[in-house]
Amino acid sequence: MLCEQDPVILGYPTPPGAYRGRSLEELAEAVAKRTTHGINLARQGLCPRCWGDTTAEIKPNNEQETPFEYKTVVSCNRCWYGLEPPLQILIASMPSARAFYKEHGTVLVAYFLARTRLSDQTEHR
Repeated sequence: MLCEQDPVILGYPTPPGAYRGRSLEELAEAVAKRTTHGINLARQGLCPRCWGDTTAEIKPNNEQETPFEYKTVVSCNRCWYGLEPPLQILIASMPSARAFYKEHGTVLVAYFLARTRLSDQTEHR
């Protein structure tokens, strides 16, 4: 995902089959759902890849390229899995936060996608 004015704020591995039969917008929504699901599992201590133990730490974001003040550093103690999403995306991965916003008329995945410029930089298979 690319912010409208800034560089990549979140990337996630996507299998080639995910592209079939989807527009770029539909693919982005599917990836956002899968990403927040994986972040939520990792936040709870379970790696979505190998089922190993994970840690999730909230740290100040000292990178000048992004407008986010805090980031989450998620990593697996067993495999290569790791992400550094903005804190807002970690919160959006929590079912209670999604339910709260939905109750108030906002779907968080759609909210983030509406503020994201999509970039099709991948070869489709």
